Amino acid sequence: MPRTYKRAENARGYQKYGEAALQKCLKAIQNGMTHRKASEMYGIPRTTITNRLQGKTGEKVGGRRAFTDEEEQLFVDCLVVMRDSGLAVNEHDLRFVVKSYLTEVGKTVPRFADNKPGPDWTKLFLGRHPELAFLETNRKGKGNIPEETLSACVKELIESSDIPGVEIAISDVPEIMQHFLDV
Repeated sequence: MPRTYKRAENARGYQKYGEAALQKCLKAIQNGMTHRKASEMYGIPRTTITNRLQGKTGEKVGGRRAFTDEEEQLFVDCLVVMRDSGLAVNEHDLRFVVKSYLTEVGKTVPRFADNKPGPDWTKLFLGRHPELAFLETNRKGKGNIPEETLSACVKELIESSDIPGVEIAISDVPEIMQHFLDV
């Protein structure tokens, strides 16, 4: 089971207000209220208000994702095709597909041990992609798909990919998978 995040006691606090409150605050300022008065009224720091009005909004806080949206969609499509081919796909297969992809592309993700994502990453990935709800998450042990088949499939997918630095057309995925399933 994934770990529960606990913020350090002395860590910086983030937003204690919602986006709706911020929008009301900005609207009040546009209607003539001063920044100081709006800050006190809505409980939003003045610098946050100023930065938002000047268009200086930062990136999201927290860690960055390991893969682009296109790469994640490639993993999703690969698993969907495997399922449609009659294979029982589980979380281990997802993790191995990702590891094979990283090996083939020559990319290293420092937070993955042996370049293989862990159960925490897998849970977050499945949360971002509800279309993968079909994965057999309660089955213990390794997947039933031979690692050689998965590895060869990922290699073939990469060679025909559309991702920058990688070559694949999603329409080719079923043909590629069928080729390896027939072997």
